[in-house]
Amino acid sequence: MNFQLSEPILIVGLGGVGTKLATKAKELIKTDCLLISNDQKDLDSDCKSIKISTQSVVNPSVQLIRGSAYADSENI
Repeated sequence: MNFQLSEPILIVGLGGVGTKLATKAKELIKTDCLLISNDQKDLDSDCKSIKISTQSVVNPSVQLIRGSAYADSENI
């Protein structure tokens, strides 16, 4: 299977695993990336990032993260 990529490319990683995959893909194909997470530890990289605040909720659901992002969308 062959893929053709055309410039510009932006890789977006969401959450813990998504941010790790996006960071590795960025290094492999030499492109930009954007990381989105509610955990600051996921955002420690040279990629641009958006931290979504879920207040004090431990292990928030996807719906809570989505709702929190939507509530703060004017600041993103």
